[in-house]
Amino acid sequence: EPFLRFAAGCDACKKALYGFELGNELDTHVYHNCDGVEPEALGADMQALANLNAKLFSAWSPAARPKHAGPDIAAFTGTTAMPDEDAATGSNYFSRYLNATTPGTLSAMTFHQYTYCDRGSDIPGLDTVIDLDCLARLKAAGTSLKQVSNAYDRSLELWVGESSNEWTGGLPNRSDVFFDGFCCG
Repeated sequence: EPFLRFAAGCDACKKALYGFELGNELDTHVYHNCDGVEPEALGADMQALANLNAKLFSAWSPAARPKHAGPDIAAFTGTTAMPDEDAATGSNYFSRYLNATTPGTLSAMTFHQYTYCDRGSDIPGLDTVIDLDCLARLKAAGTSLKQVSNAYDRSLELWVGESSNEWTGGLPNRSDVFFDGFCCG
């Protein structure tokens, strides 16, 4: 909160502060049996941050107020199923996260997409560096996630937070390509 109070009272920050992303692979329990953050808890944290920012940045023009984005987790993890997908309820990590916030809280839903191909013989880096099937997963992820976000808030943008056609951003002498950017949809 001290940083937010500082930024809210800082004239120079109005031109430099775009927003806040809360997340970045906090769902790791799905893949690595680690302590992750349940989507409802992460969504509630985002809602609390947005409520605090609405109060602290109320003197800023609406266009200049900080944006909010998240949860920045992998769209697909080895198949084309969403993380924590439950076919019976039609829910997944993203939809549960969104439902823990109120429409208008988020400006963008963020996600990661790497070479999570579902062919067991794939060796990331050797088989996937120029594999068009793996590259096509980015479009498939965006299409699936846009359906999830549209059910919640049609104005919500999609941003690719991280992507590469090899895990961890590349392999020496093969590819050192990695991007971190925006893919608005």
